Order: sequence, then C-alpha cells, then structure tokens
Amino acid sequence: FFASSWEKASSCNIEPAGRARIAAECKSRLAHISGTLPPRFQSSVADAQRCLDNLFDPEYPLVSTHGDFSENNLFVNKETGELTGVIDVAELSFLPFGFDFYGLEEIVGYLGLDGWGEHDGAQELRAHFWVTFASSAKLDPKGLEMQTIREARLVGILFRYGTRADAGFSGMLGQFKSQDPSSVAMLMLDGLVLRRPTMPRLIPPAGLPAALHHHQLFGEPVGGTWLVAAMPLDDRQLRSRKASKLTSNWIPIRGELLSN
Repeated sequence: FFASSWEKASSCNIEPAGRARIAAECKSRLAHISGTLPPRFQSSVADAQRCLDNLFDPEYPLVSTHGDFSENNLFVNKETGELTGVIDVAELSFLPFGFDFYGLEEIVGYLGLDGWGEHDGAQELRAHFWVTFASSAKLDPKGLEMQTIREARLVGILFRYGTRADAGFSGMLGQFKSQDPSSVAMLMLDGLVLRRPTMPRLIPPAGLPAALHHHQLFGEPVGGTWLVAAMPLDDRQLRSRKASKLTSNWIPIRGELLSN
C-alpha cells in the first residue's frame, strides 16, 4: 500500500503555490502543537519543525494522505494478511509522504487500561515492515529518502495526537483533548514519541486484601472511585479495554494513580 503510494507520487502534480500553502499550514499546525503539549514533548516538536524544509523540498512527494489511517478503517484478508480496502476518507488531504505511517504503530501496538503497549513480536513486525517497504519502493534502507520518510512519520504522529480536533486545521484528524497524563493522546504520545512506559500503576490502598497485592491492577475512574479488576501478571486477557469491560471481577476501591 505505502510502496504503491510512493511509486505513484509523481502523478500528484501540485503547483508551487499549492505546496507553499500546505507548508504554511503544516508550520502553523506544529506551532499550535508546541503550544498544546507539555514540556517533555517540546524537543520532539522542535525536531519536527526542523524537518519541514526536507519534507517540502520540491523533490520530495506530496501524496493523498488518509486522515484517520487506523485498524478501524482497514479491511484485511484474514487468511493472507493482504490489505483489501481502506474506508473513511473524509479527512483525505495532500501532505508529505509518510504522515500516515502512525498507522503501523496502531497495528503492532494497542492502548489498554494499563496504557500503551505492544503486541508480541512488535519489534520484529516493525523491522519487517521497513525492510519490505524499502525493497518494494526500491529505496536504500539507509538513504536520505528513508530518513526523510521516518521524519514524516514523527510529524504525522504529532499531528494526530497533538492537535485539538476543534483547532480548525484541515486534513488529518486531531485526537488531543487535554494534558491529563491518562488521556488517550498523552498515553499514545508517550508510547510512540518518547518510547517510554505508559502503564499506570495503582498504589494498593488501605483495606485491599493482601492477597491481591501481587496482582496487576487495572481500572477506570468512576466518580472519584477506581473500579479495579485484579488479575495475575501473566494473564493478558484483560489487556484490552473492550475485554476488561466484560469481566464481572470489579472491586470498587480508592487509590492514587501514578504515572511510571
């Protein structure tokens, strides 16, 4: 899919004035993101801002970019793994190639009650993706073009999770709502940009049975009280938010949520 987009990029003829308008909006959007995100992300935003000249070099392609390229909008052949369809193109826009590579991370990872995590074999799958993409697109894996594509990936992640949905920018859908460390956008940015653990941990409150202290605690805040499901550390059945809501093993307790 991505290799085909790269190979056909030359057919997206955009006049210099059009490229300049897109570049100006991207610059404005990164300025918005810089003012939105907390200090720990500022060096990454600065890196993205420095990348813009490379991304809008006349030789680097602007392509039609899906504004919400996530697993919810992909059809895949379950037998072969082949991508068979992409839906929901309401936010389609022309952007530098690579802005929607955040979709790779959303496929090899997941956001559960314990924050952002990666599926088994994620590193191998990610490495396989980049090798296969470079080969299919006939690119040098260590060349300047691949470096620029990786830079575009960073900008795309910041656009997606660092932009408020109501900020008025066209194209890629923004997911940012607040700087709350437990918000979806903050957990995703911590996991994808800073590559740091986002698993929250709950300090066992007074009154919690000692037998549960060696269990992993998962929960959601409801009116100031955490509804917690206790489970063994090696049990991954409650890793996903959807699965966790199916359990009846909820224990209403109070506790202080800390970030790792």
